[in-house]
Amino acid sequence: MFVCCVVLCVVISIRIDVERTYADDPYFASFDTRIVMQRILLIWAAEHPNDSYRQGFNELLAMIVIALRKDHTKPPPKEYVSIRVSIRVSIAIDSFCLSDVS
Repeated sequence: MFVCCVVLCVVISIRIDVERTYADDPYFASFDTRIVMQRILLIWAAEHPNDSYRQGFNELLAMIVIALRKDHTKPPPKEYVSIRVSIRVSIAIDSFCLSDVS
């Protein structure tokens, strides 16, 4: 029961923080971006139970997403055109991999 309450508190904290992250920016205000950020932060919290989630992680993730988004805005080389991977999925994977620096 206690674990469920802790997990619920983390989920609520992440949702609130992500909704406030650059709320005026259309990219960060989009439902898809918010869901990706929430999933990344929730997975990070689950993978690092000793650290869990702290307020402000959403801002750190936003900086990573901005950097990776700029990286993914360039058109891919012609030989990679057949590989169709969503930019948001790519950013999510890259962000999560970068968060695991321990």
